[in-house]
Amino acid sequence: MKKTFLLLCASFLINQTVLPQQNQFDIALDNAEKNYLINNDSLLHYAQKAINIGIPNNYPNTAEAFFYKSVALFYQAKYNEGLIVTRRGLDWTNKHGLSESIIQGKLYYRLAGNYIMQGLYEIGLEQLLVAQDIFEKNNDNNLLFMNMNGIGVVWLKLKEYDKALNIYEGMLEFEDQDTLLTVPVFYNLSQINFELTNYDDAFDYIQKCLTIIPDGDQRLSQVYYMLG
Repeated sequence: MKKTFLLLCASFLINQTVLPQQNQFDIALDNAEKNYLINNDSLLHYAQKAINIGIPNNYPNTAEAFFYKSVALFYQAKYNEGLIVTRRGLDWTNKHGLSESIIQGKLYYRLAGNYIMQGLYEIGLEQLLVAQDIFEKNNDNNLLFMNMNGIGVVWLKLKEYDKALNIYEGMLEFEDQDTLLTVPVFYNLSQINFELTNYDDAFDYIQKCLTIIPDGDQRLSQVYYMLG
């Protein structure tokens, strides 16, 4: 009886240790999500905290923390460090049965961004195409829309205007898309048509930007510059 009691006590103590760590991890990940694209310093802080807890406890959702950290580093222009963190996140997804999951697609998208910002457009495009396949398999139109915009940007950078035009015209077929997400589509279509000397179409698309972009949006200055 005494041995049984001691074993039960030991089990209880272990559970008491594990549960707080799980709670701390969940709270850190939740706080990272709340600061996503809002407060970059807080995003980085909570993402790192979740990683520090998640790795020794082998939590599969640590992949989300790697993603949030990669976003924070991207907006600090730390692209090489971002590549390292994103690759660690991708390794984590492969080790924890998350292949072809939404989070893996998002990590490939982030990987592409770091390459593109360093001028490695072809390598970035390869990662975007992998992400595209994953988002299609998961039927996630929002992420698919976002990823297609990235592909269009690469074609623009490579001055492959016909290919870029094909991508952005395809994005116009998406229904019920957030108007804030369509701003870069109209803007880029305006830029593409300008480069192709289709000036009337370029003017029409930039005018569409002005009809949907909200007052105070930081992108307004770019829109007015293109209009000029």
